[in-house]
Formats: sequence, structure tokens, C-alpha cells
Amino acid sequence: MPEPHAAVCPQCKREVIFLEVGDKRRCPECGFEFELSPPVLPVVPEKVAWTLGKKLLVAAAIVLGVIAVAFGGCLLVLRNMKF
Repeated sequence: MPEPHAAVCPQCKREVIFLEVGDKRRCPECGFEFELSPPVLPVVPEKVAWTLGKKLLVAAAIVLGVIAVAFGGCLLVLRNMKF
């Protein structure tokens, strides 16, 4: 079980170690209580993931296009050079 650590009470503004009472925590100084809840994990909808994937594919295509144009330009310059 994790060790309790001090936190600031939102009501009395003192740094206290909250007491565990069932599924609630209570401030020993002023009696302020709050319920513990499980952490909420962000949900990534499938549509958002698909949109991100499409954007990455478009970016990769643009980068490959720029590389192809640069390579083609270099070939044209080297072909016209006399050694």
C-alpha cells in the first residue's frame, strides 16, 4: 500500500495528510471530504487515429516527392556537366 503524503486541503489551505474513511478522504483539520475515483484514461476514437494516420501518410508522400525532385535536379545538373 502506498505511503500517505501531505497535500494541501482545498478548504482550509493547510498542508495535511488526509485520513482514509472508506472510499473517501477527510481533512483532519477542517473535516473536508472528497470521494476517491478511478483515474480517467483518455480515449482515442478510431476516427481520430485514422485521421492522424492519413496525415502522416500525406507528409511522408510530400517528403518523398521533395527528395525525388532534388535527386532528379541533381541528375540533370550532372548530365550537363563536362568532366
